Amino acid sequence: LQTGTKPNPPSQPRLITCNFRQNSDGKAGTCVSWDLNGNFKSTESTSGMSTILKLELESRCSIKNKKAGLSEPSGLALAPDGSLWTVCDENRRLFRIDFAGQIQESLEIGNRGLEGIAFDAEGQICVVDEDVSKIIVYDCQTGKEILNRRLQDLEGFASIAAHFEEIDGNGLEGITFDTMHNELLLLKEADPGLLIAVSADLKRITSVEILDEQKGFTAEGKKMDFSGMCFDAKR
Repeated sequence: LQTGTKPNPPSQPRLITCNFRQNSDGKAGTCVSWDLNGNFKSTESTSGMSTILKLELESRCSIKNKKAGLSEPSGLALAPDGSLWTVCDENRRLFRIDFAGQIQESLEIGNRGLEGIAFDAEGQICVVDEDVSKIIVYDCQTGKEILNRRLQDLEGFASIAAHFEEIDGNGLEGITFDTMHNELLLLKEADPGLLIAVSADLKRITSVEILDEQKGFTAEGKKMDFSGMCFDAKR
């Protein structure tokens, strides 16, 4: 991501999520960001409507590896040591890959249906299970499960319970770690899209934001489905 023509890029830490649709030119994309004060901005990379954020493709590679069980990558996270990790919602494994997309290591785990991956302040792997709306923490060395919590068991869940009665494939889709507030941030895919902040000990929901059209979350006039996010503490 590069800052555009604004003279001073935002000093606040920023959350960023992207949504791409394949147009005839193959370049269309929407970059959505919001700061920690709840200020939202939606920018279409090809429309010329705004230059606050612009997406530019530098390189790409495939990380799909059906033989190894990585048939449908469902998240990507940068570990404290600089390595890349991903998950697959059709396989009970965590995968460490290099920047050419080659698998370097895989850890067997006891869950599937995983849709996001992040590292917490302790360097432990955190994932979300979309099927049962659960957060799971693993040891990145062994793949051993350290902790798991269903969203419905967290203090404060009552405020969003109605949005999880019938998720129908629109459950938790992304996860990242807010290093500024020592919180996990969860992303619900749609109907409605939600940004959910959870305490690092996985005991309570600390805040919730609805990501709807009124707050700028649209793409070509349509509601957005969210697929993942990252936390940027520097930009």
